[in-house]
Amino acid sequence: MDLMMGLSAIKQTLDITKELRSIDDKIVVAEFKLRISDIVDRLLDAKQALIEAPERELELRNEVSELRSAQVLRAKLQDENGLLYEIGADGEHAGEPYCNLCFVTQNSLIRLRHHAAKAGGDAHYQCDNCKTRITTGPALPFPTISRRAKQWP
Repeated sequence: MDLMMGLSAIKQTLDITKELRSIDDKIVVAEFKLRISDIVDRLLDAKQALIEAPERELELRNEVSELRSAQVLRAKLQDENGLLYEIGADGEHAGEPYCNLCFVTQNSLIRLRHHAAKAGGDAHYQCDNCKTRITTGPALPFPTISRRAKQWP
């Protein structure tokens, strides 16, 4: 129960209390007891709502703080062809890029590992978490093997 429901329960309790004051002597004792138990239930609901209100407020403040932190972090990141770079104070890329897929799906910043081009392979970044592979350069050609004819003496 939230704060508004608690306040509503208190208002209803006050309305019932006013109604009880206007009851004349002809009311049956059982109905009077029923009204009193209804008041007690509503007061307990209101008390519970007022007890839980500070906890809920703290949860909401923490959530707002996390969202603001995430917004500040997103402002420091720049997507460039699938690579997520952190922008330094000078406006340039700071360090190796992060995995864009992991950031979007898991909200976690995981650095990509760079693999230099080798013969027959391309230069690329690879995420150790989700195994995303982003090619950053053309493949190097295979080395040519020259075969010389054997000469007999």
